[in-house]
Amino acid sequence: MTEEETQQIVQVHDEQDKQLLVDLAGECGARVKDVHVRTLDLVTFVEIIGGVTVLRLIIERWQDRRQGGQVIDLRADAKKIVYRDRGLLFGYVLMMLADGRVEVQVNDRDRLSEIVDRLVAAFSKSDAGTTVDKAVPIVQALVGRDAQVRIEPSDPTAENANS
Repeated sequence: MTEEETQQIVQVHDEQDKQLLVDLAGECGARVKDVHVRTLDLVTFVEIIGGVTVLRLIIERWQDRRQGGQVIDLRADAKKIVYRDRGLLFGYVLMMLADGRVEVQVNDRDRLSEIVDRLVAAFSKSDAGTTVDKAVPIVQALVGRDAQVRIEPSDPTAENANS
C-alpha cells in the first residue's frame, strides 16, 4: 500500500451488494478484496483500497445506490410523497399518479439527484390527484434529453375486477 492509498473495511449484505461495490471501485480505480473475519453470523466484509477521496466517493455512491430508485407519489391517498424503494432500480424515478404511472429512466446517473430535485420542486402535495395527461408534458420539459419517459396508464379492468 503506497502512502497515497488508504483502506476502508465495509460490511456487505449479499453478493449483489458486494458486486455493486466492486463495480463502483473499478470505475474509480480502487481495489476490493475479501476480508475473512470470524463472526457468529454469516457476515461478509470487504476491504476497499484506494485514495481517501476516492474511497469516500465510492462509499457514498454505494450507499446511495443500495437504497434503490426514487418514488414520487401524487395519488390522493399517498402516505408519503417522496421516498426511495429498493424494489426499483437505482436510476429510475417512478411517479404514481391518479390514473397511472410515469417512469423516468435517467441516462446520466450522476445527475439523478438534480433531476429528482427538479421533479419534486415541480410537483408538491397540492398536486395530489394529478393525472398522467397533466404530468407528462411537465416531466418531459424538466428532464429533456437527460432521461426517457414511459407512461403506464392504470388498468381499468383490474380495478373493476377487484370491486
